[in-house]
Amino acid sequence: MKRFYYLAAASLLSAFVATAQAQDVLADFEEPELDMLDMTGYNNDANGSLAVVANPVTDGINTTTQCLLNNRKLVDWSNSYGKLYSSFLDSREVTDENRYLHIMVYAEESVGSMLYIRTGETDDIWAYDGDHGGTEIRFNFTAGKWADVVVDLKGKVESVYGFYLLSQDWSVPQKERNFYYDEIVMNDDPLPRGLNAIAKAGVAADFEESGSIPTFEDTGSGCASINIVDNEDNEGVNQSAKALMIEAVAQEGAQFWAGANITFENTFMVTDANRYLHILMKTDLEQMEYDLFADGEQWMGNFVPQKDVWYDYVIDLMNTKKNLSGKLLTGFRAIVCADKPVNYGKKLYLDEIILNDSPMPRVYTPTGLAKEESTQVSAFAIENGICIKNAFGEVCVYDAVGKNVYRSICNGDATVNLPEGLYVVSSGDARVKVIVK
Repeated sequence: MKRFYYLAAASLLSAFVATAQAQDVLADFEEPELDMLDMTGYNNDANGSLAVVANPVTDGINTTTQCLLNNRKLVDWSNSYGKLYSSFLDSREVTDENRYLHIMVYAEESVGSMLYIRTGETDDIWAYDGDHGGTEIRFNFTAGKWADVVVDLKGKVESVYGFYLLSQDWSVPQKERNFYYDEIVMNDDPLPRGLNAIAKAGVAADFEESGSIPTFEDTGSGCASINIVDNEDNEGVNQSAKALMIEAVAQEGAQFWAGANITFENTFMVTDANRYLHILMKTDLEQMEYDLFADGEQWMGNFVPQKDVWYDYVIDLMNTKKNLSGKLLTGFRAIVCADKPVNYGKKLYLDEIILNDSPMPRVYTPTGLAKEESTQVSAFAIENGICIKNAFGEVCVYDAVGKNVYRSICNGDATVNLPEGLYVVSSGDARVKVIVK
């Protein structure tokens, strides 16, 4: 029988038990004899403890008898971490047959967390702020039910030696929390356990029902709040009854940023059928920042929003900072930088997040249905570039030899910085020649 050792607060897991089935069971916590050690954080504070306990909820997708409990104590600005490894280190080479990592996770409330995949043999001493030799994976716990976190390891790591599971302590309110993990396996199936199919397109979150549960991540001292509220401006493009609101504090003293972590109702594998992410939003913020969660990673973006009116912001998932084609999209984070005085007291509303194959933003019509914008596109030269007006959907700019020099999703107006020359602006059926002098 293999002997397991737990150190610190979360868990580095590498007591891997191979099975004759089509998947590797890395850890299932059903072994009766385990050596337990107290858990300490990277700053040597007593941050919590690890234990194998009875499964707190057995009527969902996880019906096993036991699981791993990570109890994280309240210690300001410290991440609890830990590791589990066997006396015989069994690594796993990542292949097409085991490229998808599955981890069952449970918590009593929604909160963000992360893990680091151990990719080498020598990292018995691990520091959060140091060089740990791992690959970071982020995910959210969904309150009150087991969920299967799935990550495509292909292209991320060559081999897996274990994991550090970290529990963040900067989410508000700061307090003692329990995190549960179970049934950690690798196989060739991207479908999360408990789902019948990976969504091709459709609604990711609409805040009318309890299916999509937003978590709130606050890195300051209560610098913002999050609530699902009545939609009081429901005569335009957004006629739904409810919306999500993030509000920054109205006084000085706010620190850092706050974000609404939205776990989608379904997992989407990004393809041509759902490459466009549509988000209805209304805000008085001067600048909007966001993260996309795909395959356990986060992809950041920012833009200047339209102000004080509901409109449909569109993100081309195949034209972000990294092409997300083939990745498992699981969520979205909207960020309010509450430490900037210009944002004191500002609000951001979000609603009706969907994925489809159309780059055209939804707009209001008298029937209350969304349709594609049809206003005439115009473009003209400005100093050091081109100003584009009334462009909705995909916009491309080509130089005199036909080379694509700009491509993005436009939600009305855009400014493109370009050197002197002849250009053609293309949007839908419109083609406009512009000379930048």
